[in-house]
Amino acid sequence: VDAPEAVAARGKADFERFVAEEKRALAQAGEQPRDLPGPGGTRVHRVAVGLTTPYGQAAYFVPAKLDVKTGDTVIFENDERDFHNVIFKGSRNAYPPGIVIRGDPGGRGIIFGLAKESAVAVDPPPGGFDPSTFLSSGAMGILLPRQTWRLTFDKPGTYLFNCTIHALSGMGGVIVVTQR
Repeated sequence: VDAPEAVAARGKADFERFVAEEKRALAQAGEQPRDLPGPGGTRVHRVAVGLTTPYGQAAYFVPAKLDVKTGDTVIFENDERDFHNVIFKGSRNAYPPGIVIRGDPGGRGIIFGLAKESAVAVDPPPGGFDPSTFLSSGAMGILLPRQTWRLTFDKPGTYLFNCTIHALSGMGGVIVVTQR
């Protein structure tokens, strides 16, 4: 049996290796071209919603900051094994809760689930949207109804977004839209 110190040292080395791998994966993803020509001189920008590494998931948007022009489209893509959402809180004071944790009524542990407001999709209204509009991709993930979510930005402004499921890890971003 290994001494506790030896086990702790191996654990620390593994942790450092896993964090370094996550940082490498994020750097590589950030270097990849993520936009394409769109119709009428617009651009289509792709945002990765989380990344999978050999050692787990990285809860980040890549890129986390986008500068786009009016008429450009952003496609949020979740192609990993974790579930996420993309929430624009608009003029609300706060983001909705991402997860709900409660005790099992039968005393068998805890129940973990998505909060309803973060799981349900709220797409743009027919008249369009601006930075004050609440929008939600709804739950995105391998077993969930949506893997991608597309928004076309027609109004200038600063649009803040966040994954409410991974808010504590800082999974958020911003899209700055300027007039074409």
